[in-house]
Formats: sequence, C-alpha cells, structure tokens
Amino acid sequence: LNYVFLDLDFPISMRHAYRLVKDKMTDGSYLCLHDVVPRGIIKGLFELYQEIKNENSLYEVIIENHRTNLAVLKKVCKA
Repeated sequence: LNYVFLDLDFPISMRHAYRLVKDKMTDGSYLCLHDVVPRGIIKGLFELYQEIKNENSLYEVIIENHRTNLAVLKKVCKA
C-alpha cells in the first residue's frame, strides 16, 4: 500500500484497521489518520495516535492539522 486513510471514529476500530494495514505499507508510503488531533476530539484516538507515531520510529510526521483534525505520517525507508 502506498496511501492509507483511516477514519474510523472508534479507537478499537482504528487500532484493528491500523494493524491490518501497517505491514502492507511500503517504505515511503503515507498514513493519514482522521480525528486524532487535537487531543479530545474522540476519546482515545489521540492516545492511539501517539502509540502509532512513536512505534519503533516507523514514521515521520508530515502534518498535524488541528483545523481539519488530520495527521499525516510518512513511513520511513528502512536502510
């Protein structure tokens, strides 16, 4: 996968969807997550986002837009 957009509004659903796609994403691909910023939009999504963002340094943050509630991460190429 080169581009993934997750907008599931429930932390458990977002976590399951992320787990389904994370190993299928190619290096340099983009992961877009909706309603994860700012904290408190939907209870639990900001915390899940923090877990994903910091997971084994897999991602570089491209944007965290509090107006659109969208975060975009780029999967770091493995050397």
